[in-house]
Amino acid sequence: MMKVAAPFLSAVLVLSLASPVEAGDPGPGCDPVRPALAHHAGGEALPIQPSDAPIPCVSEVGPAIEGATIGVTSSGAVFFASIEQIPLPSRVIVEPSVVARSTDLGASWDFIIPGDLPTSPHGSLSTWLRVDPETDRVWYATPTAPCGATVSWSDDDGETWETFLNVGCPAQGASALIEGPVPPGGEPLTGDYPHVVYYCANAAEQPLRDSSVLMCYRSLNGGHTWSWIGSTPDPIPAPEGCDATHFRATRAGEVGTDGVLYFPTYSCDDTLLGMAVSDDEGATWTRHEVLTTEIQDLYPPALGIDEENNLFLAWKGPGGLPYLAVSTNQAQDWSEPMMIAPPEVNVIRRLAIVARDEGHIVVSYLGSTDGGESFHAYITESRNALGGSPVFWSAPINDPEIPVLLATSSETFANRIQLLRGHIADDGTPWAAFHCYDTDLCPGLRTGLAGRLHRPE
Repeated sequence: MMKVAAPFLSAVLVLSLASPVEAGDPGPGCDPVRPALAHHAGGEALPIQPSDAPIPCVSEVGPAIEGATIGVTSSGAVFFASIEQIPLPSRVIVEPSVVARSTDLGASWDFIIPGDLPTSPHGSLSTWLRVDPETDRVWYATPTAPCGATVSWSDDDGETWETFLNVGCPAQGASALIEGPVPPGGEPLTGDYPHVVYYCANAAEQPLRDSSVLMCYRSLNGGHTWSWIGSTPDPIPAPEGCDATHFRATRAGEVGTDGVLYFPTYSCDDTLLGMAVSDDEGATWTRHEVLTTEIQDLYPPALGIDEENNLFLAWKGPGGLPYLAVSTNQAQDWSEPMMIAPPEVNVIRRLAIVARDEGHIVVSYLGSTDGGESFHAYITESRNALGGSPVFWSAPINDPEIPVLLATSSETFANRIQLLRGHIADDGTPWAAFHCYDTDLCPGLRTGLAGRLHRPE
């Protein structure tokens, strides 16, 4: 493992591994005076707030890039991506990025170069980090210029890495790496790694409508070799009404516990949510309608799947608020959509969802309480999302008096906050990755934020 020389880092960051947090200690950055609010769907707060409310915690990580993704291994090591290796006034896709790691709940961070090379082989846009909860493998993937992707992985909490330099072309931004078991009748694995691994990305950034499709590649040996899956979940030719700017109808989803691929879709008129399903490792796809509703945006990752193969689909819907629908029968039927923000949130920007234990979900998003003038880093958690009237716990991880983002923040290429991604740790702690961008909390900077909800014992 190599550490990044970092003279540009804030003095508040300690670049060394610290001893684990003692049992019972909530850890750094926690604010017990403002516990999470318990509420039902529709923003209805419980009239009597439970005494065991989780409390929000936040840690500054370092100079961040477009993606904000986080994962936690079974040892408690927290990984955040992406961090700039060489901060510059403007960014291009080939500038190197690195991964941050903490073993003390974010009190200090160690900066790691995936690949054990003098400089990172990874670019700095459309980055994706994932820790698989079953295998504990840390994955890090970034697009490669002019196309394709570099994928690195570690099985020892980031101490050593292996790297595959280019998965293949075409593949551009909006990338995602997922993994899961071989489906019944699927092509068998050829190595010791127990999962099929998939890398998916847009075929092109500014294409003609029939080339604007999601391309996925598959590895049957833990990342050592890759091949195109043989088809795309997007329909070809494009449906009527689609054009060059609005045909990326499919988002990379998740692998179910049955090995089946479930990818969320939406129609070009933003009225129909759907699901593309493949039970043969992406060779063929069937498409199911989920529901007709207003879709203001469907961000990756929009789908979480729990240990019992229940599906949870989240999107930005009517009123610019977060919505959730649930399927308990492999995408055949869906619940009525639920608005899951707390009562004070009136619009959101960006959204992500993850699931783990049965009915346990975490939704992370940038939420506003002033109609979109400023935004805060919110975590909304439910441990009974399959119930008839689920309870949600919501809180901003940052001080509500100091936002993490303003309405004037740029959304242009290389300056945008492209995606968020969270993680549910082995002990059930919800984690989420965010950015703070040029506010009083991070003046003139883009800073990574690692947030969690700590549940008192």
